[in-house]
Amino acid sequence: MLVGEVTRAPRRRRILAKLALVLAFALGAITARAPARPPEATTSSAAPAPAIVSPSVAPPSVVPSSVAPALPARIDEPLVKIVAASDAPVIAVASEHRIWISRDDGKTFALALQGTGSVSELFVEPSGRVYAWRFDIHDHHAADGAIHVQSENELGIADLDGRERWRELTDNMVPQVARDGWIAGLGVGLGAAGVEIGRNGGDSWSFVPGGEQWNPWLISLGDRGGVRFLASRMGKNDALDRGMSLLVARDGRRATAVWSMPSAGPPSMPSDETPCAGFAGSTLHLVVTDRKAGPSGTRLLSVGGDGAIRTRVLAHLVGGVVLDPGLTCEIAGNEHAAYLALDDVILRIDTREPRVSDHTSNELRAIAVDSHGDLLVLARRCVHRFHAASRREDELVCGPARS
Repeated sequence: MLVGEVTRAPRRRRILAKLALVLAFALGAITARAPARPPEATTSSAAPAPAIVSPSVAPPSVVPSSVAPALPARIDEPLVKIVAASDAPVIAVASEHRIWISRDDGKTFALALQGTGSVSELFVEPSGRVYAWRFDIHDHHAADGAIHVQSENELGIADLDGRERWRELTDNMVPQVARDGWIAGLGVGLGAAGVEIGRNGGDSWSFVPGGEQWNPWLISLGDRGGVRFLASRMGKNDALDRGMSLLVARDGRRATAVWSMPSAGPPSMPSDETPCAGFAGSTLHLVVTDRKAGPSGTRLLSVGGDGAIRTRVLAHLVGGVVLDPGLTCEIAGNEHAAYLALDDVILRIDTREPRVSDHTSNELRAIAVDSHGDLLVLARRCVHRFHAASRREDELVCGPARS
């Protein structure tokens, strides 16, 4: 089946969800907030261990090893997210409300970072420290009869030794990536916007200088807090100018553009012309499309750390591809490898000759790349690893069957 023949409704796009959330904050949709720290996980030594859905699930280790282990965890909700560390054997998966972490390369998974609210973001440092942003909005009826919208908005951090800590975030912060204790995310403050950087695991936050002129869509962190982000310039009356740019800010200096791409049409959200983008190390990969140009109008762009660009026509990589509105698109990668998922077709794109993965599924939900450069695929209810060297496939962990 050709990719262009897919007509199934697309999965929810992360970029649009984050944009909608940030815009809601900017418009003052939230008038009050009452952050609540997610409760600590509790266990009982007297209760029998619950049944294990998958043989890959092990006792949770959310406390230091010197403390007695908790009871076995159970993956009892459908999995929707997966991330992997690039320099450590750490893989994390999440449902809408719960998180499980493996620190032994996918052999066992343990329940971690429990709390209230939905798991809006899940990401991991190259070293293996896992972050989860839990967010919840609910109505609050005040004594005077007024109804306010309250938010619970905190960032959970699972350290390498299993200990957990929580950071309260401002209502206008959407964390996305972390590295070496630095955290970066989308920020919308009073009279300011752009990329916000947190130091020492979120002890203090500041905006990237010059970032207030840009509306960021995607962020990557380098060494010592160096940040790279894909953004559109803000125009008059907070409207977006045409096109997008890749900006770099190092050592606290002002962000500067190293590459720009004009828009083929009127100003619009990236999903209209750029259905997906992702960083793999210092390289930005993105798919751009001009539907009026037919198959040759859909291109895969790779922008290096120095701004050098490589362009490939996607139809030459996957014969007959047409990026129609019903097609899902995701890019995942690290310093070892990068992959592009176009609906059910997956290609490795960091090599000179991109090749199609052996994986096929009609229920692909997410992809990630692990510390070996192997592809991790969350499809149907299970996570599979596809070994790049041997082309062997392993099943790592499964959630319950969806109703």
